[in-house]
Amino acid sequence: MNKKDEPTNYEILEAINNFANRLERRFGGVEQGLDGVEQRLDSLEMQLNEIRLELSNIRKRLDRLEERVERLVRSTNEDIIAAMEDIINLKKKVKWLEDQLKQLQSQYAG
Repeated sequence: MNKKDEPTNYEILEAINNFANRLERRFGGVEQGLDGVEQRLDSLEMQLNEIRLELSNIRKRLDRLEERVERLVRSTNEDIIAAMEDIINLKKKVKWLEDQLKQLQSQYAG
């Protein structure tokens, strides 16, 4: 190879610069694409955190509702038991009064 066929330093530098520019354009688009993906992932992460927070709030509300329902059921059961006891006592009193009435009727009838 003779001296005339060899590229000059300027030509080599120009070829390297052209190659670097092509790489930059090619990978610059990839980098922008990756930036877009990163932004979407950040947005999804924020949305997921908001969903987690909302689910946590819903869970707390459901827990409070469950406690209220349990107290209501307990109270209702206690009220039912008390009412049943009252009914039994009233039945006994009515039976006693009926028996007393029968006795009085038989005393005055005879």
